[in-house]
Amino acid sequence: MHGITDRLRATGGFSNVLLSIGGGGLIKNQHNIDPGHSVSDEDFMALYFRAYGANYGPSSTSLTSPILTSLGKLVEGIGASGIDVDMEALFFSYPDLAGGVSLLSEWALHQGVQLTWTPYEVQQFWESLRKSTSLPLSWANIQPPAWSGNPPALTSWAASFNLPVGSIVAGFDNTDGPISPAQIQQSLAECVKQGVNPGGAYPWTYDALYSPPTWSPKEMATAMTNGLAGKLPADDVS
Repeated sequence: MHGITDRLRATGGFSNVLLSIGGGGLIKNQHNIDPGHSVSDEDFMALYFRAYGANYGPSSTSLTSPILTSLGKLVEGIGASGIDVDMEALFFSYPDLAGGVSLLSEWALHQGVQLTWTPYEVQQFWESLRKSTSLPLSWANIQPPAWSGNPPALTSWAASFNLPVGSIVAGFDNTDGPISPAQIQQSLAECVKQGVNPGGAYPWTYDALYSPPTWSPKEMATAMTNGLAGKLPADDVS
């Protein structure tokens, strides 16, 4: 089962490969899934409700419940570095699913694996949740709606999570149309020139990378690397 993660590390140069809990997808005709947006509610229902029970009440055995034991075996089996918690409440409210985020975060600490969060929006909710726990957070992936190319917003999110801005990864919206490597490089370089140095970047959706016009993963990675180094696209022209 380690095959995919081993190849990513060996041929892609990746150090960390995370298992996403929540996130987006195009899954049709499933209970509590928005087919065009998110599967987050379904993931959290499966993990949180089965671990805690329908009454949201804490359980002394929750971290060793069968569903979380299975999650541990999955993370270990695929060779993942840890989990990324991507909760985007749709059919439930954010407070309804807050316990799910806390449970998974506690579980990651218990397992000794990496924990990252990918907050969609609702910064005040995530800040409050972060302040209510001392659980370690490796980094946070900030999605495009939450910063929209505005460097100070990345600094604000870092402060919300009590993280250095170098532990913030900036996302770029390629869902409403293609975003070129040059555009990503320009935006990241402008962040750096304003004194905001995020630790990384990513395109919001993988499938949009292959919607015309397309650019290779190497072109995207090179643009991100150059942008994070403060190098503008104009600097590439000799």
